[in-house]
Amino acid sequence: MALVVKCNNGIVTDEYMNLIGRALEGVGIKVDYTENFSQALKADKNEIIVVARTVESYKLISNGYKKVITWFQGIEPEESYMAHHSKPRYWVLSHMEKVILKKGLFHIFVSDEMVRHYEKKYGLSIDKSKSYIMPCQNTDFHEEAFKPLDKYKRNIFAYTGSLAVWQKFEDTVKAYKEIEDAGIPDSEFWVYTAEQEKAKEVLLEYGVKNYKLDFVESGHLPEALSSAKYGFIIREDTPVNKVATPTKISTYLACGLIPIYSKCLSAFSEIASEMHFVVCHDSEFLEAIRRNSKEKIDNEKVLMEFQRIYRKYFDSSLHQQRLEKKLAEVI
Repeated sequence: MALVVKCNNGIVTDEYMNLIGRALEGVGIKVDYTENFSQALKADKNEIIVVARTVESYKLISNGYKKVITWFQGIEPEESYMAHHSKPRYWVLSHMEKVILKKGLFHIFVSDEMVRHYEKKYGLSIDKSKSYIMPCQNTDFHEEAFKPLDKYKRNIFAYTGSLAVWQKFEDTVKAYKEIEDAGIPDSEFWVYTAEQEKAKEVLLEYGVKNYKLDFVESGHLPEALSSAKYGFIIREDTPVNKVATPTKISTYLACGLIPIYSKCLSAFSEIASEMHFVVCHDSEFLEAIRRNSKEKIDNEKVLMEFQRIYRKYFDSSLHQQRLEKKLAEVI
């Protein structure tokens, strides 16, 4: 018997918890789901409990639960410190994290960089047989998004998501403005966000001329992005970003957008090293964009590369199969 505790804080988290549940079912375990953590604390001590929060995982292990599976979405102590600037809170969460890593039954991480972070921070050697790497993703691969003939002829740059400070929208606008000022032909900036008034203020502040503001639900993004060529994902150089695999990356790859990314996204930088159609914002990105605008980009070549990368790193069905094999060896 297993109990999966959902966070009820987003589609991505719920889908990943569902995926873990399906993997457990694949090895013959009966799975129940709940959004009420107190239900987990009433379960049998030998029951498998799946959680995605450090505090919940620590409470279970401290109360004698022997089979706790934790999905580490991010490095919570560092995320907490960025939000609250509280050192006591940071150290408490770090203590909890270390206990979980040492005593939990199985760990699911979002990147190899995250594993390296934990091993360095806590002086641990994480057992690969009791852990699995599963990058974040939030959409299926959409082959039809690669088909528009003008997709890679026009220089349409896209940004999707919120305007939260850590998303670095202002820096993204600055980057696009550089492109516009450099005279890159047929350039336009498409911004898909629910915070359209705020986005417009920033665009006007920096004098962006060619832009489009819109908002669509995530299920309609592939269609909306089908004519876009590039996707921005600019981040600040912090430990949180080094280990992250933002869902935006999988969205761009799934919809055929050439990522313009920050090198500090170490987890994606490793993936990018296997790619041709990708632009690093930190390495003379204007020259790369200018060069791409002069060359004829073959839609089929982009499709083949992105399919290979997506299947290798982001395909949820393959992750489920691989996770089943790992769990079968542990449970």
